[in-house]
Amino acid sequence: MQKLFARRVATPFFLIFGILLSQFGYGILERGFFQYTPQHGLPQIISPATNPAAYWAVSVGMVTVGALCLVLSAYSLVCLIRAYRADGAQSFRPRVFGIGMFALGILGVVIASLLYTCSHP
Repeated sequence: MQKLFARRVATPFFLIFGILLSQFGYGILERGFFQYTPQHGLPQIISPATNPAAYWAVSVGMVTVGALCLVLSAYSLVCLIRAYRADGAQSFRPRVFGIGMFALGILGVVIASLLYTCSHP
């Protein structure tokens, strides 16, 4: 039962952060720059022309970590389905309200990421 709860928490966690990180990383790659503001100093524009190592590390790193989170979410979902089908987990039923709120949260994340991508500065 402990593993079942851990998988129920891990699946949406990795899914949400995977979507967000890959979306933000892809947005940086598409835009071609990002703004960095140090704690004490003026804002800096990081791009392939000004600081290529930092630009590629941040943008490609975010996309890679986001893709890894999506893969981990899929694996966690497979493990969750297997745990539900096990003999000991058959008495455990998910609440309809919890499933609905999870679906609403995923819908909110997808809409927010689409609005972030489609907004024009």
